[in-house]
Amino acid sequence: MSSLTDCSVQQIGAIFGNSIVAFPALHAHKTRDAQYNLENKWTFLVAAKEHGFSVSPWLDVNELVLKHKNEEGGLGVYFFKNATIDGDWIIQSRLYNSTKVAALLPDTAPLSSFRVVTASKRSIPVHLRGVSMTNHSENGSNEFSVLSCCFRAGRSGAKTDHAAGRSNAEWYILGVMSGLKWMLFSQQFERHAWDIHPDTGRVIQGIEITEEVNEMERMALEMHEKLLPNVPICGWDLASTSTHGTVVLEVNLSCNFFMASVDLPEYYQFVHDHFVALEFIDTNRTSIKQNPQTHPNAKPRTAQTDHHSASNGA
Repeated sequence: MSSLTDCSVQQIGAIFGNSIVAFPALHAHKTRDAQYNLENKWTFLVAAKEHGFSVSPWLDVNELVLKHKNEEGGLGVYFFKNATIDGDWIIQSRLYNSTKVAALLPDTAPLSSFRVVTASKRSIPVHLRGVSMTNHSENGSNEFSVLSCCFRAGRSGAKTDHAAGRSNAEWYILGVMSGLKWMLFSQQFERHAWDIHPDTGRVIQGIEITEEVNEMERMALEMHEKLLPNVPICGWDLASTSTHGTVVLEVNLSCNFFMASVDLPEYYQFVHDHFVALEFIDTNRTSIKQNPQTHPNAKPRTAQTDHHSASNGA
């Protein structure tokens, strides 16, 4: 093959199916879109709040000084300059899980977030949509969609719901819309189904949290459309908290699906369409912009897909 444009959808899946990070990185490199600046956590929080979204709140103080209660001689003293005055630190009070989420977890579990991954077809430039998108709708419908959603439940005593190397294995809850399917991401990076929480022994299979998930997916889609429509894939970290309801913690523009269920043929087609457009941007920028319909390569591309859903463990 001479380029990624010549790849079939299946070949795209084989190359990028387990590397959702590589695809947005290429898109950012080729388009240089300013919306990628929202990868910065502080820039994103400010923008999201300005647009009226519920974000994890920060403290309105210029600086913090933390002192150890026993150390002396200038030891154990730490200074943190707030991002509000161009410092490096976003200073926040700790958030705790809502009652419903906390009931699923050990008493000492950290704030446990939901990763919602959304896709934007608007990330393909308008003048290239006709030559790359196999199922493009001119009326704007279905431009934004949810690719996956999973619950990242931190383990007992952990500080966050992230896996800390091989010592703090994180486990995931899948399929929340049709009854929860519980999975363990083990130290061997394998999947295991669980009916009970591995730390508490509580039976948790089938617990209903549809209302919370629906709200998070609605928020994620709206944020993608209003804040980052030119970015193809966004991984939103949201939490159901005890004091602030549902809040968005951050957005990840080089994200992964974790162990969520994904319609892989649909995702591979989405990636394929973007690669077609990105190659036009790279090699035919001027002529396509001037007259996209008369360019010799400007014709719709189609590809055969095997129509089945699969689960991605990326």
